[in-house]
Amino acid sequence: MTIPAVEIITKRDILERPFDPGPHYVEVWLFCICLSEIYVFTKTEEITMIAMNSADVENVQVGSVPYRGKSSDAKQVGVRWLSKVGQDAEGSPAYGLRLFTVGPAGEIPIHNHAYVQTMYFISGKFECWAFDPDTDKMVDKRICGPGDMVYIPSQEPHGMRNLSETESGEFLCCICTLEASTVCPG
Repeated sequence: MTIPAVEIITKRDILERPFDPGPHYVEVWLFCICLSEIYVFTKTEEITMIAMNSADVENVQVGSVPYRGKSSDAKQVGVRWLSKVGQDAEGSPAYGLRLFTVGPAGEIPIHNHAYVQTMYFISGKFECWAFDPDTDKMVDKRICGPGDMVYIPSQEPHGMRNLSETESGEFLCCICTLEASTVCPG
């Protein structure tokens, strides 16, 4: 364990600081704002591995999702944050892995976000939608089940629903905030 360090930085320094958590360390930042400067107290601890069962992570119900300044209700959607690291300028994690459980006939309505995401379907059958970003007209619809994956680029409107009227379905969702991204399948 290292002794906590204190550094004085400006708001601009925070926005320009590259995200680099390092391979074996967790860094906890405590921000104290004083006039125009921000004091950052950093405590760094060596971590070799974090292991847990997903059932031990709180399943938070998703109430609504924002899109174009409005909120739409999500139906029977729960999310467990399995991991998350860093933070982008909008407050979203720079990286995260989530486990979604969508109840029978559950739905995630049209929405978009700054981060890219890849969904890997574990159970159930889902109808996944892609929408035109200018008109919100549906431009693609795919049926996805166990073993299928879907990639969603940054800011692309999308949504989905569980096709079963009787069973829940699950998928993993990995998110990452990237300034510029290229997808390389396989």
